[in-house]
Amino acid sequence: MTSDQGRPTLKTLGTILALVVLALVAGVIFVYSGVYPIGADVPHSHFVNRVLHTVSDRAVEHHARGVEVPPTVANPDSATLLQGAGQYAAMCSGCHLAPGYERGPLHDGLYPRPPRFTHGTDMPPAEFFWETKHGIKDTGMPAWGKTHSDAELWPIVAFVEHMHGMTPAQYRALVARAPKDMDMSELPMPGAVFSPQKAGEGGGS
Repeated sequence: MTSDQGRPTLKTLGTILALVVLALVAGVIFVYSGVYPIGADVPHSHFVNRVLHTVSDRAVEHHARGVEVPPTVANPDSATLLQGAGQYAAMCSGCHLAPGYERGPLHDGLYPRPPRFTHGTDMPPAEFFWETKHGIKDTGMPAWGKTHSDAELWPIVAFVEHMHGMTPAQYRALVARAPKDMDMSELPMPGAVFSPQKAGEGGGS
């Protein structure tokens, strides 16, 4: 009900205020009750999932607007692809998988589940680079820009852009020829070619 001037009455305003306060109190009680299923093995509700994805997608799109994509992403030379293959195998394939590596404990156990890049990605290169550099909160996606330069991250973008249709054999061949840097020597590389020592090699007689 409104007054003669078309404004809400004090009673109406009081009702609205009471409902707002009740909603806030209910929200606080829910948060502190601890009943929300926070485990990674229980998906969010459709509403929560939709809100979180929308917030994330719009934020990445907004922050990536000023990113300039180098020409090596669309037309990479062999050195760029090899560097990107090695970095991707060491830093990304455990979560995002790779040709010939279609399942993995990290990919299957994380929530939200990381996108599969075994057949490339339809994400614009600028946004893909921004996510790679800055990471995404509460998803398991690290901010690789904390430990790697832009020059080290762009080859990953170029490689993923050109991974569509790549066979497992082609992927393994690129990884095997990739420059052996710190990441590749210390992190697991699914799909890579290894030469483990034979049993007893290097030991005494």
